[in-house]
Amino acid sequence: GLGLNVLLRPGPYICAEWNMGGLPWWLLAQDPVPRLRSSDPAFMRPVEAYLRRIALEVAGLVGASGGPIIAVQIENEYGYWGTDRRYLESLRSLVTETLGPELLLFTVDGCFTRETQPLGGLSGVLRTASFGSSPEARFRTLQEAHPVGPLMCMEFWVGWFSTWGGGAKIERSAGSVAKGLSEMLALGASVNLFVFAGGTSFGFSAGANLDAATDRLDPHVTSYDYDGILTESGELTDKFHACREVIARHRSDNLLPLPASISQHMPRLAPRSVTFTDSVALLDAVDCLTTNMKYHVHPQTLESLGEGLGYALYSFVGTSGSDDKGSPGDAVEALDALEGMPLKLHGVHDFAVVLCNGEVLGTWDRSVPPKAGLQLPSRGEARRFEVLVEVTARINFGPGVAERKGLEGRVAAGLRPQDERELLGWESRALPM
Repeated sequence: GLGLNVLLRPGPYICAEWNMGGLPWWLLAQDPVPRLRSSDPAFMRPVEAYLRRIALEVAGLVGASGGPIIAVQIENEYGYWGTDRRYLESLRSLVTETLGPELLLFTVDGCFTRETQPLGGLSGVLRTASFGSSPEARFRTLQEAHPVGPLMCMEFWVGWFSTWGGGAKIERSAGSVAKGLSEMLALGASVNLFVFAGGTSFGFSAGANLDAATDRLDPHVTSYDYDGILTESGELTDKFHACREVIARHRSDNLLPLPASISQHMPRLAPRSVTFTDSVALLDAVDCLTTNMKYHVHPQTLESLGEGLGYALYSFVGTSGSDDKGSPGDAVEALDALEGMPLKLHGVHDFAVVLCNGEVLGTWDRSVPPKAGLQLPSRGEARRFEVLVEVTARINFGPGVAERKGLEGRVAAGLRPQDERELLGWESRALPM
């Protein structure tokens, strides 16, 4: 082993630019949805089961048992979320009950405004900070809430995440990182470099940020390189050497030399071409892909269909049929009556393709500024009307974490907002990927 000590951060919420910040999507399938990150019993029941299960895995690794775990974090940047002291106290009680009272407990919150640390911390629990620059100013804010105890930057942001459509990879110079690190060490503070090693958010696991004012979604790319101390492929960077030099200046002993195997470039796979020889149209494979289908007056969210990732397909079928199935004729009649009118999709989470008779009528993307609206086709042209919605990413920070996916609002048509007529009667299908 590497002989490293461990600061355990079990969440249940951990952010990390990860899908829902690490919370499971099936929490949103409940009706009503539990108040996430709160003392709501509907949320705390699965949280308690999760933390007790974690404890079974790591109990033998805590410091009191001779293991490497020396401290445990309570929640994560809760000061940005809410004011539920009972929730934080419950997490503390669970950790001390399952892992022992000897462990050091800590919280981490930002120090950019004065309210964050008081809201996110607990009496008797070490408060730590998260920031990327201006250590003296940030630590002053920390000490206002926690005047006694060691200074600790639990997340010193050495880079930043990248988003789809956000341009080139965000980078931070080795010099600026080394400067911030040196300033903290000169203050006698402890530092946790975030991130030390870049990683990869495979599949649909990458999260997203949400601009609540505009509802613009900024999904994170699959790479979580973060411009970290080590690259996503494990190679040393200029930051690594710059930080190593800073640490050496603040130590009384000499650093161990780097092994030759670490200094060398990591092997990489050579780029390869892949040729696709077969394909199938999505609409032709719907019956094979569907895991659940419901008919309802309103479109159903993906969670209510029993899935959390992938796609949802909505077919407008009207309401004149039986209780569990609409009438295609009724739907066509409604579309003819609304011919040529502007079409508005409310609550698209996240990217929608609008289809008429299997052909693309247009798209709706909450990641880009709104463009000219869609219009329903002329009378007699619409025989089948569908909306395919992709879950681009689940939000990992802020109140949008609790957002359901698919179509969560109305599909309507009208010349003016006050004249919008809602299309009622939908067949909703879950297409997991």
